Amino acid sequence: MKKILILISVLIILFSVSAYATDFTGTEYENIKIGLFFDSTAKKSVTLNSDSGFIVGYTTENLEFVEIAQLEQTELYVLIDDDGFLNVSGVYQNTLGYPLEFYSFDNIVKVNGSAYRGFIILKQTGSSFSVINEVNIEEYLYSVIGKEMSPSWHKEALKAQAICARTYAINNWKKYASKGFNLCATQLSQVYPGISNETASTIEAVEETRGQIVKYDGKIAQTFFYSSSGGKTANVKYVWGSNFPYLVSVDDTYEDEKESSSNWTVTLSKSDIEKKLKNAGVDIGSVTGIKIDKVDNGTVYEVIIKGTKGEYTLKNERTRTFLGLKSQYYTILESNTNEVSIKETANSFNGFIKGNALNLLESIDEEKETLSDFVESDTFTFSGHGWGHRIGMSQFGAKKMAESGFSAEEILTHYFPGTTVE
Repeated sequence: MKKILILISVLIILFSVSAYATDFTGTEYENIKIGLFFDSTAKKSVTLNSDSGFIVGYTTENLEFVEIAQLEQTELYVLIDDDGFLNVSGVYQNTLGYPLEFYSFDNIVKVNGSAYRGFIILKQTGSSFSVINEVNIEEYLYSVIGKEMSPSWHKEALKAQAICARTYAINNWKKYASKGFNLCATQLSQVYPGISNETASTIEAVEETRGQIVKYDGKIAQTFFYSSSGGKTANVKYVWGSNFPYLVSVDDTYEDEKESSSNWTVTLSKSDIEKKLKNAGVDIGSVTGIKIDKVDNGTVYEVIIKGTKGEYTLKNERTRTFLGLKSQYYTILESNTNEVSIKETANSFNGFIKGNALNLLESIDEEKETLSDFVESDTFTFSGHGWGHRIGMSQFGAKKMAESGFSAEEILTHYFPGTTVE
């Protein structure tokens, strides 16, 4: 970024990473801005720490860095003062209104005790301020990989996660542009807790894939990941309604269902479902039955709830989220009739029941035909597989593929068919 180039020479150390080359050096993707606290989590005060002291300044509209002060003190307390301005430990009042930037000589700044690489930006909006961490994108991934996947997993799985996460970050670069940063630090983007989740294995996985991204037909691909597919991934068309030729359903035979705990059951009573309908402002009277109406390779994408006053249809992801289920890969069992035998079983997630029942999807052909009968019962047990949206890369599947000898590139091209890693 231009503003980095014009910082005083002592700041060069802030952006030293490793000897590895990167495709993003000198590009808009070299450094990424992560919103740590903003909107409802915005701060009125914050404590910043640096073992090497601080350089405080701001960047003008012309991308010129203006240094305010070099401070030897290792702790700064920043707050909105009685005049309504950002005040830095009583030594500077930010009357100009520019976002304030806090650099350290060792490239590490702590925010309320949590350590982050790069530097910190405080952007005031009214009576509070956002806390933003600008950091080299590869160093950002050191932490993301350690939080999104177990650092103890096989290196090729970690490398696949690194490439997937890097591609996601670049593809969503402008997601929070209106707020002054690129991504947030939560699951709404990618979970980023800072240095605390870095390990030798996550750093190695990032460095060995430095700059690599997933592409389709020469363009950056949309990459997503989740815990477990349950044996089949989902077509994005039947989850989020979009259409990408590489975000289609593929069989996932590599997952270890016991290790991933991908099988689950959830039981809902009629009253449970009626409460959900009421909360959604829907009145179809008393619930009398539920029907899985449309399925794609195991992914339920249309469900009809029947009541005494009419019917209500759930489509795509709402067939999961409305009912509070773990995935869209499920069947419905009649849990209080003689037609289905339900027995208590152990489950590694919890004490949910599982049913030995006819798989209602066995009669569905590859053309996504409609199921004909409503399940009519006082309670409904949903017996399913997988955890999450099931679009793209299964993390437990990637783990097993890596342990079976597949490379990171082979893992990614399996879950994103037709893509390349470049």
